[in-house]
Amino acid sequence: MAIERQVRTGETSEKARKKRAEWDAKVKDLERRYREEENSKSMRWFMLRT
Repeated sequence: MAIERQVRTGETSEKARKKRAEWDAKVKDLERRYREEENSKSMRWFMLRT
């Protein structure tokens, strides 16, 4: 019984690590898109000013 619980805990931990990696990748992608959009806005503003 203790071994089964340990196996389940290990599986749950692995599942959680996988989900965290997925969310980390999503956050990284969103941050990249945000920076690109900010840079694009800055460039448009600059081009209008010149």
